[in-house]
Amino acid sequence: VEGLEAPLPAGSPAWYAALSLVQLAFQLERLAGSAGAHQWLRGRNTGLGRRPIDVLVEPGGAATLVDYTYRFL
Repeated sequence: VEGLEAPLPAGSPAWYAALSLVQLAFQLERLAGSAGAHQWLRGRNTGLGRRPIDVLVEPGGAATLVDYTYRFL
């Protein structure tokens, strides 16, 4: 796909979305490890009322999940 190597403009919505994905990856690794993170993303979550992967694909979903995981630190 053309243009994927171009850096994201700092402060842009895409930059913040990417930052949230990186933060989420670190949080899940810290809380559950790689295998646990995959299970958590695909499992039903009563606190969220649905699977975290379903939240992740929504606009702002990564940031929502980052905020949610900070409750468990």
